Amino acid sequence: MRQILLIEPDVDLLGQLSEKLRARGLGVSLANDLPSALLRVRSHVPHILCIASSLAEQHDFMDRLLAEPGLVGIQRLVLVAPDQLRSDRTDQVSYEDVDRLVALALEVTSMSVPPESGQGEIRGDVQQIALVDLLQLLAMNRRTGVLTISTPRGAGELRIADGEVLDSVFCRLEGEKAFYRLLGENEGSFVFSPGGPPAMARLTRGTSALLMEGMRQKDEVERIRGELGISSAYIAAADPPEEEPRILGDILNALSRPRTLEELMDELPQLDLDILLALRNLIERGLVRQVERQSELVPLASAEQLPLLRALAAKLVRPGFPGALRMIVASSPSRLRALGHALLRIAGASASAEPPPTAPVPHELARIRLGEGQDLVLVGLPVIEAFSPLWTLTIPGSAIVLCLDDPSSPVLNSVCDSLECQTFLASECMPGFDELEPSHVAQLLRMGIEHASS
Repeated sequence: MRQILLIEPDVDLLGQLSEKLRARGLGVSLANDLPSALLRVRSHVPHILCIASSLAEQHDFMDRLLAEPGLVGIQRLVLVAPDQLRSDRTDQVSYEDVDRLVALALEVTSMSVPPESGQGEIRGDVQQIALVDLLQLLAMNRRTGVLTISTPRGAGELRIADGEVLDSVFCRLEGEKAFYRLLGENEGSFVFSPGGPPAMARLTRGTSALLMEGMRQKDEVERIRGELGISSAYIAAADPPEEEPRILGDILNALSRPRTLEELMDELPQLDLDILLALRNLIERGLVRQVERQSELVPLASAEQLPLLRALAAKLVRPGFPGALRMIVASSPSRLRALGHALLRIAGASASAEPPPTAPVPHELARIRLGEGQDLVLVGLPVIEAFSPLWTLTIPGSAIVLCLDDPSSPVLNSVCDSLECQTFLASECMPGFDELEPSHVAQLLRMGIEHASS
């Protein structure tokens, strides 16, 4: 993996740029001043230095930095704003030109890999020579080195010894999964850099067997994706059964919040084909379904309804609990996670600043701005009776408890009765309620406020 050292005093800009580069499969080290830069260099020598123009113009800074022995011969680039880019400066690159920065990084040969005598680099475009053909050529010539591939989706590397592929990485993937993904890439460029054998061998099949299996998997993945008909939609899981084979359970757990198919396949370590076969099984059993993506946010209420809703919310704030109106949503943990996703597609909603807890305890799901300084706070209450002692600490001060599950929990009903807090069963007033549909969620919240005020 190519390593870039970014030296930039603006911490926010540093974080944004590093995130984009890491998403393209590059290793990134960060520094915002000279001491931190020297510390990074001494711990791991980068392949390329990227220095903010504000620092590169300081002769004292550059003299002290380049006096570091490990930086001898390391390529340097100066990061500038797009409007400051000069055509006569080949060492400049714009902060926004991530593609050029990635391409330059991939062109740099590792200083730690000694080149093979008599054998140079091989460069080309994937459109002109397919990776399958290139790997067969390298195998025939028993070449050893690193094949770096730069694609629109990110960067990858194949580490080869005597023509056999021994390791593969692509973006965040590694091993066979990364290898098969790279074979499916039809755009980009490659560079083969001769060098010593790789330190790690995560691929045990021979290159010929890998190529044959890779082409089979590519065809099968395309076929099954076509059968499933999932493109840009989200997919989400129902409450998972208690026992499922490992891969099915992994998929259901990953889909506890809606994801795209690409996100699901990137997150799980299993091969793409195995994930798609298991996903088809779950869809056929009704345990996973598609959720259409919406480009526009759903309003909580119409322009005519909102003033009345805001007035009702203000009246429902409990004495001794000033501030925003609190409403409790009680259900299973998986339905609450799905509801949290739908809440963020309602206009004026924002996620909680705190990450969701790992234990099934009450927690804030979202906050919705009603206008004129009035907010609505939604608190999720996972209905796990082992944690019921916490309910008595959460429910006081809330206007109402919205119960998604039918029938609702007798223990929860008893707690609400003792605390004189109303409950509202979604299924009784909204048959077919879908917690993944933001319009359903908005309607439920409106009905809950109206019910609590009646």
